[in-house]
Amino acid sequence: MSLYDESKPTSTSSPSKRLRDILIPASNRRLIVVPPGYKTRAELIITEDEYYGKFQVETIFEGSISVKLRDKKDGSVVSVVVINDLSKFLTAKNGFHPIPNSTSAVCFVNEGFCHCHYGIGQRVELQEEKI
Repeated sequence: MSLYDESKPTSTSSPSKRLRDILIPASNRRLIVVPPGYKTRAELIITEDEYYGKFQVETIFEGSISVKLRDKKDGSVVSVVVINDLSKFLTAKNGFHPIPNSTSAVCFVNEGFCHCHYGIGQRVELQEEKI
């Protein structure tokens, strides 16, 4: 079914008609009237903008790490290693930084850029010509 006109199935309509149904609201389609003896060309104009951004996300890790060392043959636990101070394991060499006034928390900063295009408006321009 069309997004705006429930009486017309889109399964038998062309891709351009389906695109028109999505982009042009039904109220606008009904306002385009072609007088007898004329041909009308309708042009859909979509206005876009683009965004460039820079972002920075800080993730804080705190708590402890527990590792169970198991026997390869039978899977039994041989030893348990517990790391309570994450700054000893997650080091500055790997991009982690200690949190001030915290004995075991560290942070990691992700930085990046984003770029996207987005539509901000649309209009229909009509050109009439006598046949």
